[in-house]
Amino acid sequence: MIDYKNLDLLNEEVGDVESPQALVLEGEQMIDAYNEGNTSVLNRFSPVGTSALMVEGEEIAFDFSKEIQEGFPKALDTKVGKVTMYVDRFTGLTYSLVIQGEDSQLFWHNDTKVVAESFETRKEGEDEVIFTVKAPVWKKLVKGSWVIDDEMVLLTNESITTSLNNYIGE
Repeated sequence: MIDYKNLDLLNEEVGDVESPQALVLEGEQMIDAYNEGNTSVLNRFSPVGTSALMVEGEEIAFDFSKEIQEGFPKALDTKVGKVTMYVDRFTGLTYSLVIQGEDSQLFWHNDTKVVAESFETRKEGEDEVIFTVKAPVWKKLVKGSWVIDDEMVLLTNESITTSLNNYIGE
């Protein structure tokens, strides 16, 4: 287990200061398994910037330009250690892995998930659909309802734009 000075700092660096209870430290199947030594749990996760997820039984892709893929951080250096955010390939639930030297700990964000949604592009002024793509949409739990996460919507928009540009040519 990692050594963190206090829960406020952990929430500031890994979780959500506005919703500290959303960072789950124990009592969830995946984090408990990992934190008890089953590192193979990570095999079902994909880093946030990956291109292949199976969310809610649907295959979706984060489709980013080469520049964005190369600039996407693998891990963030924080005051509590190196942090990598993951998405469960099968459930869309989000996790963070914190590494301090040889020690590591997995945390679950119970207020964030990724879902698959279809987006359509139509011919201008017509109803004819010329392009459809399934893309990841980040959702945040707000007052008991899942709503689009405004902070992460840029990832979805970039993915859709890249997919469309690849389809029609830039």
